[in-house]
Amino acid sequence: MNERRAQFTIGPEYFNGDQWKKLVLSGELKLSVEKDLELTQIEAPHATLTLLGYILDWSKPDASNKDILSSLLHEAKTFDECISNTSELGGRWILIYDNSEDIILFHDMGGLRQVCFTEGHDNGPIFCASQCDLLADISGLLPDSEALTFIEGMAATNPEYWWPGNSQPYKHAKALLPNHWLNLKNGVTQRYWPVTERKTLSMAEVIPLANRRITGIIEAAANRYELVLGLSAGLDSRLLLAASKIISSRLSIYNARSATQKSSHADAVIPEKLCKKLGLPLTEIEIPDKATDTFLDGFKKHSWHPREKFSAGIEIQRDIFAFSKMAVIGNLGEIAKLPYRHKVTGETDISAELLASCVKMNNQRFAIDAIKAWSKSIDNTQGYELLDLFYWEQRVGRWLATNQIEFDYGWMDILAPLNIRALMCDLLAIDEENREMANHQLFLSMIQELWPETLEYPINPVETPSFLTQLKQKLKHLLKKHSCVHVNNAAIRNESASKKG
Repeated sequence: MNERRAQFTIGPEYFNGDQWKKLVLSGELKLSVEKDLELTQIEAPHATLTLLGYILDWSKPDASNKDILSSLLHEAKTFDECISNTSELGGRWILIYDNSEDIILFHDMGGLRQVCFTEGHDNGPIFCASQCDLLADISGLLPDSEALTFIEGMAATNPEYWWPGNSQPYKHAKALLPNHWLNLKNGVTQRYWPVTERKTLSMAEVIPLANRRITGIIEAAANRYELVLGLSAGLDSRLLLAASKIISSRLSIYNARSATQKSSHADAVIPEKLCKKLGLPLTEIEIPDKATDTFLDGFKKHSWHPREKFSAGIEIQRDIFAFSKMAVIGNLGEIAKLPYRHKVTGETDISAELLASCVKMNNQRFAIDAIKAWSKSIDNTQGYELLDLFYWEQRVGRWLATNQIEFDYGWMDILAPLNIRALMCDLLAIDEENREMANHQLFLSMIQELWPETLEYPINPVETPSFLTQLKQKLKHLLKKHSCVHVNNAAIRNESASKKG
C-alpha cells in the first residue's frame, strides 16, 4: 500500500510517487494525485473545474461526479456563482476553478479534504499538498521551531492534539480553513462565508427539508460505494442509522469497543438490541490495546505525527473491511449543539484567550495568537455565534480534517452526511433552546420523523451502579465526612487553646 494514500500535491513539478495520477492545471501548475483519490475534470468555454475526491447531490442521488461538475459549470458563469451553487452539495472534496484569469481552490463545507499551502513569499511559486510534511518535501520549507515547541507540549498533555488557527509546523506554511478560498496564482486567501444574515426558523420549518438532505446524501453515496456505519448508544450514530432507512439493506453496521470496556456497557448492549429489533446484521469489533509495530511504521509515513490514540482502531477496521467500505460519521452535528457554551457561562467578551481555554490551550501564546488572527478574519458574523464558527472552522476544520487524513489509512473514504452548508445554516437557524445538548430536542425530532423505531432504546443511558458499587461509594462518603468532623473538631480545640493562651 502507498504511504501517502489518497493524497495530492500541486506545484511547478509533479510529485515522484508510484501510481500517482498527473495532470497539468494551467501554466506551470502541475497536479499529482495518489491513485486512491478520485480525480475528475470538466471543461467548458468559460472555465474548467477539477475535482479531488467525491461530490454528492442529495436532490439527484444517481448523479456522478462528472454530472455534478457539468451542472455547476452550466449553471454558474462566474466563480462566485460556482461557489454559491455548492451550498446544497455534500461529500468530501476540493474544487479548482480555472477561468484563465484566476485559478481558485476551495473545499467542502467542513474542509474535510485538507489543504496545506505555502504563503506567497520571495515571489516564488505556490505549492499545495494534503499534509504539511508533504508540502515541505515538495517546496523545501524549513521547520518552525516555535510551532514545534507548541505542538510537542500539546502532544504531551492531550492525545488528540491539533493545530490552532491556520498554523503549521513549517515556516511560510498555512492550512486553508473552511469558508475560505485560495488563489493558486498569487497565494491570496479570502473568506467567502458568512455573507448573508443568519435566518431564524422553527423546527417545523427546518426538519422536513433537513431530513431529505441527509437521506438524499446517504442514498447518493450508497449508489456509488459500499457504506459502513459505526453504531454506539450515542445520538449522532442513531441519527445516521435513522437517515439510512431506505438503504438499510445495503448498509454494513459495526460496533467497536475497547478490550477493557465491559460487555454490559450501553455502547455494546444497545447496538446489539437495536439491530436485532430492526433485523439488521451487526459486526462486533474488539479494538486491541495498541496497534502493531508494522502498522505504526506505515501509519507514521502516511500521516505527519499521527495521533496514536486512534491507530489500533484504524488498523483493525482496515484489516476487517480491507478498504472496501466508505465509513459514515456524524461529527459535524456538534456545530449545531451549542459547542463550548458550558465553558463560557456568564462571559460576554469571547476573547482569543477564552477560546484557547475552551480547547485546552490555556496560556499557550502560540495558540492564542493563532486564534486571535482567526477571529480577526471575521469582519461580520452575520448573526452567527462566534463559538459555533469557532467549532466549525477550528475543531472541524483543523482537528477533524487531520483526523480524516489519519482514517484514510483504514477506510476507502469517509462520508459526513451533515457536511452540507445549506443544511448546517438551517440547523443553526433554530433557537438555542431546542439545540441544547441536554435535551437533544432537534436531533431527536429528526430521528422520530425518519425512523421512530430506532428510538425504542435510549440515547446514552446513565448506568445504575451495582449494589456493591453503591455501597463502596456510601462508605467512602461516610469516611470522608468522618474525617472532616475530626479535622473541624481539632481546629476548634486549637482555636480555643490559643484564645486561652
